[in-house]
Amino acid sequence: MDALQEFSDNPLFSYTAFSETYLEIKTQAALQDAQHTAIDRFARDFTVIQAISLINGLMTSVATNFVAITVPIFENEPIPVFLVQTAYQLPGKNHTCSCHTEQSCQTPAGLYLFDRPESYQPYDLNTVIPDMTIPGIMFDCLPSLMVLASSLECFYDQSCIDTILALYTRKFNISILDETRMSHFPPKMILKEIIDQLFIEEILNKSSFAVYYEKCAPIACSYTCSNAFHLAKYI
Repeated sequence: MDALQEFSDNPLFSYTAFSETYLEIKTQAALQDAQHTAIDRFARDFTVIQAISLINGLMTSVATNFVAITVPIFENEPIPVFLVQTAYQLPGKNHTCSCHTEQSCQTPAGLYLFDRPESYQPYDLNTVIPDMTIPGIMFDCLPSLMVLASSLECFYDQSCIDTILALYTRKFNISILDETRMSHFPPKMILKEIIDQLFIEEILNKSSFAVYYEKCAPIACSYTCSNAFHLAKYI
């Protein structure tokens, strides 16, 4: 919205009135500049927020980068809570990915419909097999990274939505997205690519040349006629 406000507050100045075609070109160029400014500004702010979260080791509310573990020590004493940094052995990998030392431990998200006691050991995703993987949804150390790497594929599939909603005791009424609607964002496009385009399907430029000329109409017009001097013409 800031980019749109800046665009509307930035008038077009010129020493001469633009032609209708040139006005369209100038306006379209200004719109594209505003779009690129908004994209760059969002990317910069998002990168700063993400860097702050990683550097300061902020714990996510869904415990993707830290796990809280309680260890009873003495009877009738307060139970201490320890925060353990999570680490994963990703499917098909032979090394451990730690959310503390690496910025990303990306892997397809899954539903694990069983109880597993917390431990200090890394989660070996080669042996801990999910009951179901969710199409288009990715897992990572930070929720923001999950969102950027995921697509809306599941939200076009009623059975996928029903499987997720079945895990909740509360009932939700969610309609799937309509794949038949015209869009240049396909269902499997990751959200980072959509966000990079600001979710904009198309920018329509409908400039009014009549209004522009009314505001910028010249008060007076002048012209210069250049002719070669011919003595016979003045005798």
